[in-house]
Amino acid sequence: MNHAILPRWFRERERSRVFTPDQTFARRVVLQMRPVTRSAGLVWDYVPSFARPMVAATTLLLLALISYQMMSPTPFPDDSSIGIVEAYLGADGTTVDEWLYRGAEIPDGQDLLIEISVAEAFE
Repeated sequence: MNHAILPRWFRERERSRVFTPDQTFARRVVLQMRPVTRSAGLVWDYVPSFARPMVAATTLLLLALISYQMMSPTPFPDDSSIGIVEAYLGADGTTVDEWLYRGAEIPDGQDLLIEISVAEAFE
């Protein structure tokens, strides 16, 4: 664009109008603003449409596994009845529990095999 075509006074007036807002500019902007209200949407509003079947199937499978776990008895009650904290705090822990949870020193080579076989014999 050639600036020589437009008069200087016109360019200055337009520049001041566009780049330098008047005194009521802030008030007009605030009056035009509306409060933003957000309502909580459903979970499906946030999941893309192509992923909805996968999310639904995964959720149903997870719920099915949790319900099965809650309703069925544990297959190994002796192993699952003792947790990490009980094994660490319990005085009647096995040798393996001492190695895993208490930081006991693990023997080397043949001594390790002997202790494992002795521990298995008494359990």
